[in-house]
Amino acid sequence: MIVLNLLGADPSLDPEPLAFKIIGEGSKQLNMGKIYSGLYEYEGHVVPYIVVVKVGKP
Repeated sequence: MIVLNLLGADPSLDPEPLAFKIIGEGSKQLNMGKIYSGLYEYEGHVVPYIVVVKVGKP
């Protein structure tokens, strides 16, 4: 969550975990993650961001 704080993400956001596949074998392929997105603003520059936070297995 440190990254989200640095990016200025709203701390009240708590997205529902979504399933995603990774490179691996068998049951290790399926994981759950929360997706955060927004705009990072610094000194007049705006950059879009996406952060995937792995939260475990289903």
